[in-house]
Amino acid sequence: MIENNIVISRYKNCILCMYFEKSIVSELKLFKDEELHIDNIYLGRVKNIVKNIDAAFIEISPRKQAYFDLKGLKDLHICNRKADGSLHQGDEVIVRISKVAVKSKDPVCTAKLGLSKQEKEDVIKIAETRKAFSVLRSGQPEYLSFLDKTADRAELITTDDSSLYEEIDAYLYKHKEAKRSVLKFYNDDYPMDKLYKVESIMDELRNKIVWLKSGANIVLEYTEAMNIIDVNSAKSINLKADNTILNINKEAVNEAYRQIRLRNLSGIILIDLINDPDNIEEISEYIKETIQGDEAGLSLVDITPLFIAEMTRKKKSAPLREVLIDK
Repeated sequence: MIENNIVISRYKNCILCMYFEKSIVSELKLFKDEELHIDNIYLGRVKNIVKNIDAAFIEISPRKQAYFDLKGLKDLHICNRKADGSLHQGDEVIVRISKVAVKSKDPVCTAKLGLSKQEKEDVIKIAETRKAFSVLRSGQPEYLSFLDKTADRAELITTDDSSLYEEIDAYLYKHKEAKRSVLKFYNDDYPMDKLYKVESIMDELRNKIVWLKSGANIVLEYTEAMNIIDVNSAKSINLKADNTILNINKEAVNEAYRQIRLRNLSGIILIDLINDPDNIEEISEYIKETIQGDEAGLSLVDITPLFIAEMTRKKKSAPLREVLIDK
């Protein structure tokens, strides 16, 4: 039986990446399938300059613009005129996408191209022959960053999309050649999304209630300021038995952390645990051990006298619920 499996497929207008451990999805990312990738280098055109925020907005296509911090102006290569330390509306410039769009915020671009001297000179030469909005150098599709982080643990990497298969194979050939042998193209008559219960997984991640094996549950709520996870004993029995509450809280912490990763929650996260003051130190240490090594830096700030675990997590990309809107 395969213990660790990466599944990459298309889900509506997105690319879905899932990592399974013993048939349970433990990591999931949903990437919008669009041309704008991290590290794409564009010949952009300055749309406007907003001096009060010390920024410019640079069009990278007729319908997309990117935020540019004017503190990086000294590194900016201007193609339509000789650089003089200033920037004007209509200037054609070479920029690299450093951060994709999140919610209503525009993507972020930078003048630092991250290239060797020779590579940069080559890009500038290409720019001299191109019109504004040209892609001068394509960056890596976002979903391959998921593969980069999980491939070493995988016993199987599978996809049912031929274009994704070719892209993944090329990536593995260049970066992780030993893993090419576990890459498989799925072409069975039974649909892959049915085999891996994709819709059931998505339904779970849309649902605010998640049931635990003990009969307890966690309820996830979102506000503008924070994410709240409420732990309820629900159908659990023998709450007065030794360590029952501690065990439920530990089970809830495990599932809460799984849901935080799958749903890509960030910012302030509060977990309202079942009150168990005699075991506050043990549950605190358990939380720290459970979340250790989280890729987005999830950290425990404190457990309050009301037994609420206060946590913070860095925002690297949009939460899953935003990506799923209109999907």
